[in-house]
Amino acid sequence: MVKIDTTIDAPSEFYLNSEYWFPKEDGSITTVIESTEMKILTEGKDYTKEIIGDIFKFKIINTSFNEKIIAFSFT
Repeated sequence: MVKIDTTIDAPSEFYLNSEYWFPKEDGSITTVIESTEMKILTEGKDYTKEIIGDIFKFKIINTSFNEKIIAFSFT
C-alpha cells in the first residue's frame, strides 16, 4: 500500500524481481490499482504506467487521490 502525493511530478517505481515474478507468456502484466474505498483505478484516467525491463513506473494523475492510500497487485 502507498500513500499518494499528486504534487510530486515524477513517477514512483517498483522493482519486479524476475527470479520470483514472471510475466505472462506474451510478456504482459495485469496491473490492478485500487483505493482503500475499493475503487479500481483506470489507466489513462487515474494513472499512467510504464514498464521498462524489471522496473514498473506509475504516476497517479487523478488529483482526487491525493493523500489517499492505494494498493497494487500484479499478475
